[in-house]
Amino acid sequence: MDQLIKEYIILPMAIKAMQHDRELFKGRNALNIYWSMVDHAIDQMQQRHNEVKRQLVVDYKVKVKAYKDGNVRKYMAGDKTFEYTSDQLKDMTTVIIRTYLQGKRATDFDLNWYEESMEFDQNFIKDFTKNDLL
Repeated sequence: MDQLIKEYIILPMAIKAMQHDRELFKGRNALNIYWSMVDHAIDQMQQRHNEVKRQLVVDYKVKVKAYKDGNVRKYMAGDKTFEYTSDQLKDMTTVIIRTYLQGKRATDFDLNWYEESMEFDQNFIKDFTKNDLL
């Protein structure tokens, strides 16, 4: 159950970090593949968070409450308390993001739009070269 609680705490942070990254790269067409990967990872993390929340509430009847005590974030879940510094939370967030991007929770994501755009780009390049440069 401790692992579920840790996932419950960290997944929302990871989702927010990935959403923030996606916004930073908005409007940069070269990063469309990255966007698909990020969107897919966000969806996977959100699904997992929903599963974990359901397990904690329904199966274990545990609610997690968060509060800050100085430089430490504390999370109470049932009769257990988890304490993390900001650096620990950042490290845990990095680990979980890596798990969803290239680790055991990484799954294939859809690239159909990319293949279609590559076909369009190749045709555009051929037409541009033929009409404008020759």
